[in-house]
Amino acid sequence: MDRRQFIITASVASGALPGVLPAGSCEGQQFAKATLSPEYLGQVANAVRVNFGPGFRVISAKPQTRKLAAVIENRGNRFLVVSTDLKRWEIVTSTDL
Repeated sequence: MDRRQFIITASVASGALPGVLPAGSCEGQQFAKATLSPEYLGQVANAVRVNFGPGFRVISAKPQTRKLAAVIENRGNRFLVVSTDLKRWEIVTSTDL
């Protein structure tokens, strides 16, 4: 997903555009206990800022089979995203807080 696709997806998820995405939730609590090193979490945070923009922050991250799942937040909107290489990200679910 490139930055343009993400902006459109984020706009739809925040309600700025009519609903095109299915309703979903991304519960940060399910990822509350990260099992990643602080150095790797720093790399994840940098990758999120590079791919999504400087306003995004990582709430939590958790390794899964062959990918990393992270809950990120921007202006009260949370997104559950996954990546296999920290370069390409896919939005799984999103929610307004």
